[in-house]
Amino acid sequence: MEHRYPTITLFGSLSICGGEGAARTSLSGSTGDVFAYLLAYAGKDVRRERLADLFWTESEPARARAALNTAVWRINKALAGLEGIALKSGGEHLMLQTSPEARVDARLLEAAVRDASAQAAEGVLDTLVRARLAEVVDDYNGPFLDGSASDWAIVERERLNSLHLRGLSILMRDCAARRDYEEALVYGRRILAADPFREQAQCEVMWLYVLNGQRPHALRQFETYRRQIAREMNVAPMAETRALADYIREGHDAAVEFAELRSFGDLQAATERSRRGAMASFGLS
Repeated sequence: MEHRYPTITLFGSLSICGGEGAARTSLSGSTGDVFAYLLAYAGKDVRRERLADLFWTESEPARARAALNTAVWRINKALAGLEGIALKSGGEHLMLQTSPEARVDARLLEAAVRDASAQAAEGVLDTLVRARLAEVVDDYNGPFLDGSASDWAIVERERLNSLHLRGLSILMRDCAARRDYEEALVYGRRILAADPFREQAQCEVMWLYVLNGQRPHALRQFETYRRQIAREMNVAPMAETRALADYIREGHDAAVEFAELRSFGDLQAATERSRRGAMASFGLS
């Protein structure tokens, strides 16, 4: 018999797909919020009172309880016939039980970023870890529970968005460490498309352009950013960012490795180390 383990999407619109690949249903509104919350705390008892207070804040207790019961019925209906996931009810508590075979995009992102972060601290990523991280960041189809206005969803949305950006940053830096600057720029531009005011990423993208032999692109990147924050925030780039732009504008060579640029405050020292290394290779002092 074919297994029917689900794939659950929480990024963008919440949906549940059965093992056969067809979309079975989507859960919206407060029902979707309850399901996502139970999924976040899978394997743990969650008090019904807690859920009623979270998602029906302005309702009378009896109405909130009735609304929760309706949500539980809808969730059970959506999960009917699926393997590896079930909602258990025990008096005043609810528990969502899941198995590893049930694929949840938010969980996969968390696991991939955690594994990649640990490995990146030791050096470049291995092929499997890199491929898994690239897959989950590509599957990020939009904000967590997009459209939900519940306080819990908003907090979780911000956390997972930051995790997605962290995953992109790890991939960008891993590509740079392997000197695949073209691919690193792809990830860098994705970071800035999501958060153009992330100044460290602006600097990293500028230097990636230099390392990729695209110095004019680096300067255009800086000017675009400078005009944007002046127009929208009435501020100027940080001193380190302006110093980097000046450094690029003055035509210095690209001998400073990407990893050395990460502090941004020691460009002169990094350049001097590079110069001395080149002189030593020719027997000069």
